[in-house]
Amino acid sequence: MRSVLNHRLINIRLIGIVLIGWSGLLIFGLVLTYVLATPSITLIIDRSYCPLDQWQTQVVIPYADLYQKYEDKELKIESITLFSDLGQESSQKIPSPQEIAKLNTYGKLSTNRQKSLEKLSPTAKILRCQ
Repeated sequence: MRSVLNHRLINIRLIGIVLIGWSGLLIFGLVLTYVLATPSITLIIDRSYCPLDQWQTQVVIPYADLYQKYEDKELKIESITLFSDLGQESSQKIPSPQEIAKLNTYGKLSTNRQKSLEKLSPTAKILRCQ
């Protein structure tokens, strides 16, 4: 009788320890997910006319920094939209900084288009020549 009671107490303690352990792991995982969540952004790149040296310093270099963070999994780039007054296009894949550096700039700044693109995404970051 006494040994059966001891076995039940041991079983209850073991089940309690296992439940506490699994609960702790679950809570720890949830905390990590929310605390260390990778921030995400949408990039909007203005392709209106820009001299090549300004394009490199004001668009390509900042893009390369963001791209490196994307590669290092420190940042998630949701999408990239390129625009000017002549139109806009969304990139199907995340282009490399070399691909962005090779883009031709054309047209004029379209503030209306820029504002409408900004409204579509609250996490938008705009890269453009000043």
